[in-house]
This record gives sequence, structure tokens and C-alpha cells, in this order.
Amino acid sequence: MRERLGSPVYGQDHWGVVEPGVNLSAISADLVEKMQSVGLPWLSIATSRMLPRP
Repeated sequence: MRERLGSPVYGQDHWGVVEPGVNLSAISADLVEKMQSVGLPWLSIATSRMLPRP
């Protein structure tokens, strides 16, 4: 199983820009929010499909 966070969030791969002067706190807060709202639920569903049935 392999998926980038950009695909389920934006519908395509997405790369942010990190350069001098960028607000790293805002970038990290946005990443955490997207992981919590989209990434972790997707991962939970995907891995539950891979687990053997009792």
C-alpha cells in the first residue's frame, strides 16, 4: 500500500513550497490538520481491508 497525502486531499499529487521566510508553523499546522481529517481515516480504512478476517 502506498499513497501520497496530496491525492486524497487535492485529487492529485501536491507539493508545498518551503523557502526562506515561509511560515513553517502554518505549514505544519495545515499538514497536521490534513493528516487528522483525511490521512489517518484513509489509512484506517485501507489497513482494515488488509487484515485477515477471524
